[in-house]
Amino acid sequence: MAEFIYGQSSKSARLATHPSSRTCSEGGCSTTLSIYNPSAYCWLHEPLTPRSRFSPKRRLTR
Repeated sequence: MAEFIYGQSSKSARLATHPSSRTCSEGGCSTTLSIYNPSAYCWLHEPLTPRSRFSPKRRLTR
C-alpha cells in the first residue's frame, strides 16, 4: 500500500522572513514586529486598505 504524507512537500517554497528586532515605524510605537510580518507597521498602525467584497476577508475596522 502506498504511503501518503499530507502538507507541504520538502520542495515547496519556505515562508518569506524579514529581519528580527524590527519595530513599528509609527512614531512612539515600540512594538516589535514578527519576522513573518512584511509590513513596516504593527497591526494597530497598519494603514487600512479598501477591499472588494470579493477579495479575501480582512478586518477593516479597528
